[in-house]
Amino acid sequence: MSEQLRDLVLSDHQAVIELCMGIWGRQDYIPHRFPQWFEDKLNHPLGIFHGDTLQAIANLEFKPDNKTAWIKGLRVREAQRRKGYASRLISQMIQGAKEVGLETLRYATSSRNIASMKVAENLGFELKNDIRYFRLEPPFPHHPKPSPSINPLQVGPERLHEILEISDIIPSDTFAIRWEFHKKDVNTLHAILEQETAQVVVGEGGNAESLSFFSSFERDGQKTTVFSIFSTNRTVFVDIFSRALDYLENTKTERAAFFLGPRVDQWVDYIIEIPQEFAGRRFLLYEKKL
Repeated sequence: MSEQLRDLVLSDHQAVIELCMGIWGRQDYIPHRFPQWFEDKLNHPLGIFHGDTLQAIANLEFKPDNKTAWIKGLRVREAQRRKGYASRLISQMIQGAKEVGLETLRYATSSRNIASMKVAENLGFELKNDIRYFRLEPPFPHHPKPSPSINPLQVGPERLHEILEISDIIPSDTFAIRWEFHKKDVNTLHAILEQETAQVVVGEGGNAESLSFFSSFERDGQKTTVFSIFSTNRTVFVDIFSRALDYLENTKTERAAFFLGPRVDQWVDYIIEIPQEFAGRRFLLYEKKL
């Protein structure tokens, strides 16, 4: 049978579902996300077929600045890994990005996915950022009670931009929310806060001591909540993390994911025991200049 690398179309949805059935215990989000890729012209999904069987997929998501694109949703059929499919897809995307004048390609993956990291590095991507990542499921761990003297305040995009401009609470140029890295410009923050709730704790000196984002979604009848937490004050972080665990218990969340910024990625180990499968797990940002 011949192999074909081509643009995907909406009618390929069933083939995508079948490819992803063996991934993450059938909890992969790609079958749910695939139809959304066709709602605008910013997405360009590609696939490799062997005969009628889809062997690998990935999506090239263009950003409105017309200078940057993200490689997302890279998946290879479980029985067909280590055969060069991922490299072929990404190489095609690199070539396509150059042809339309893009300047930067970005690619995020888990530190557990050694094969994915090697593909990125072999194709000239450089590691630009990493953040601690883990998941929790009920029963959620015992934790300290939140303090009534700490009052997280919800903030909008303009105020959040001001905080990030004058604070080192997020010292890197990018930060992770919900399995994606983002820039800190005001337009990006507007887009983020359409889906996320952002809360800040301000210290006595007027400086931000904690910044957290959270949002929830349901898939297949299960509720998942995702938190990104940054802090410069250990006591405040313990309080914010405890509030997050309270929220999970009170809302009967079935699954939770945490992205923890610098400093707090170490402090969390003094509060709870992280599941062994997530010990040392990092979420990685790779970047390639074209």
